[in-house]
Amino acid sequence: MAHLGRSPGNPLPVICQKNLTGHPKGAAAAWMLNGLLQVLNSGLIPGNRQLDNTCETLRKYDHLVYPNRSFQTVGVKAVMMKSFGFGQAGGEVLLVHPDYLLSTLPADEFQHYSASREQRLIKMNTHTQGVITGKHSHIQVKNEAPYSSTQESNVYLDPTARAEYDATSKTWRFGGADSLTAEENRRLRAEKRAKKAKAAADAASSSNKKTSDAHQADSSSTLLTAINQAATDLGLASKNMGMGVDVEPVATFENLNGREDFIRRNFTDQEMAYCYSAPHPAASFAGRWAAKEAVIKAISSSAPTEPNLWKGAGAPLREIEIFMTASGAPSVLLSGYPLQVFNRLGLSKLSVSISHSGDFAVSQAVANFQQE
Repeated sequence: MAHLGRSPGNPLPVICQKNLTGHPKGAAAAWMLNGLLQVLNSGLIPGNRQLDNTCETLRKYDHLVYPNRSFQTVGVKAVMMKSFGFGQAGGEVLLVHPDYLLSTLPADEFQHYSASREQRLIKMNTHTQGVITGKHSHIQVKNEAPYSSTQESNVYLDPTARAEYDATSKTWRFGGADSLTAEENRRLRAEKRAKKAKAAADAASSSNKKTSDAHQADSSSTLLTAINQAATDLGLASKNMGMGVDVEPVATFENLNGREDFIRRNFTDQEMAYCYSAPHPAASFAGRWAAKEAVIKAISSSAPTEPNLWKGAGAPLREIEIFMTASGAPSVLLSGYPLQVFNRLGLSKLSVSISHSGDFAVSQAVANFQQE
């Protein structure tokens, strides 16, 4: 205080109420912060009624005073709170009276602020009256995180993740009311399409058909529906292109034990992180594998007369990376040898679609040439 130029005759009142708040960790600090806001609003400084005498080690600090009774001031300009926890981690916060901020506002902005504040006061009074009359609780206690277990990694790792207000539950959630990620939404849409295709196949099949035959027809109808939907999504309207379609059973990736070398050989670190954190890792791996195969077929079909485009069936697919764009749609990133083939053929664009239908992952890729 002496270094800051505080006069010895102008001491700082200290509010000590640990007997009320307990150890000043997070919850107690929030309580104290609310008390300091009341001090700024009223100018009344509360005293510590449990204070019989001041410790000898504190009496040498002439710039501090420890009142044992409350006293009214003409106004408090600023207050400071210090919280120090068991983990030897502390924090300080300085609160300045709002008049210092409001005095800098132009007249029109101040009027707008005052009108908005009046509306908030009305809502606050209505809420308080509802609490007193027992219509609702004073606060809404939360017993779960604002994100689902499948969203947790995405929320923590995505700096652009934002919560949305859910009017139904009257709280904030990531992903809105349904709290579904883009991947979950796509999976649910694919499941709905598969159910519709299965229902149509059941209605068309004979009642005396064997179960195995019916299952085969259902699967074929499901795959056909998924492929048609993928083609619609990609908008296949141009002839100056190559197209590839691949279907991969999800069961291929159900058991990944002992297959780490195969996964690392064919998937990038980003792809592995995405698939392992997905609600159904096997379906995610199958979808990306089908997309990689579809990309190879699309590039190959764009140049049917070119011999030996690829290095063979055993070549790794790690250099064909499937990633999700900001909109949630899949996209392709080529590197190494696949990128060399892409450039040598004069291709300009790759589009890919992934659908999950029942026990299968279906992907369709389109490779476009440069427009002349």
